[in-house]
Amino acid sequence: MKRRTVLKGAAGTLSLGLMAPAIASPSVADGYSGQHNFVLVHGTWHGAWVWAEVASLLRAKGHNVITPTCTGCGERVHLSTADIGLETHITDIENSITWAEMDSVVLVGHSFSGITCQR
Repeated sequence: MKRRTVLKGAAGTLSLGLMAPAIASPSVADGYSGQHNFVLVHGTWHGAWVWAEVASLLRAKGHNVITPTCTGCGERVHLSTADIGLETHITDIENSITWAEMDSVVLVGHSFSGITCQR
């Protein structure tokens, strides 16, 4: 599967405020299947740690959650070079989804990652 297919096939960038009611009170009538795959992508200057509390809450409800840190950011800041950009971050997200073996995901982007997730 090509990265554009993965990212375009994902649910897209959503606000946690918009997702919260659906997650908090799911019902079979609404098409709720019981478990979702969430990919939470941090904004500029952050890392996966930004999502720790949200990821914990989602996992407690039985969802699968990954919080990749993009190259050159957060704990991966030591990998930062002039060549790192949007395409690198898209590849980071794609690879995270692929290695986690997620077929369909709810892709959530914060700040700059909203652009990354929409590409």
